[in-house]
Amino acid sequence: MNTIWASNIHSRQKSRGRYLITALKLLVYFIMISLQELKGLSVSVDHVAYQAGIYTNPEKPHCFAYYITIINRSNIAVTIRGRKWVLRNGRGEINAVEGEGIVGKCPKLNPGDLFNYNSFHLLETEAGVAEGAYLAVDSDGNPSIVRIPKFELSIPM
Repeated sequence: MNTIWASNIHSRQKSRGRYLITALKLLVYFIMISLQELKGLSVSVDHVAYQAGIYTNPEKPHCFAYYITIINRSNIAVTIRGRKWVLRNGRGEINAVEGEGIVGKCPKLNPGDLFNYNSFHLLETEAGVAEGAYLAVDSDGNPSIVRIPKFELSIPM
C-alpha cells in the first residue's frame, strides 16, 4: 500500500515538473516576444545546405547546415545571451529549441561589428522551416531581441 501511494506521489511530482517546465518555456517565449527589437541590430541567413551522408540520429536523419551573420549597426554595444529557434517539419509539427549563447559563445558586438557562425538543424522530414530570435543585452543592461528571419530547410532536387 505504501509503495503504491509513494509511486502515485512520484508520478504527480513528475507531472507537475513537466507542467512547470512547459510553463517556464511559455514564460520565456512571452518575455521574448514582448521585448523590443534594437534598431540597427540585424540577422541575415547567408546560406543553407543539406548535408547528405552525415551520420545523424535515425529518428532525425536529415541534417541542414545554416550560415548566419549578426550585424550591429546601432550606436550601442550588445551581447548575445541566448537563442530560441522554432522549427516546423514537413508534417507541420513544431519543435522549439532554446539555449544560452550561440555555438557556445556569448558574442559582444560593438557598433559596426558583425558575428558570423554556422550550425545545423536535424529534422525527421525532408523539408521544414526554421525561424527564431536571439536575446541581446546592451551595454546599459537593457534586454532586446533580434529576429532570425524564416528560412526553408529542404533537400535539393
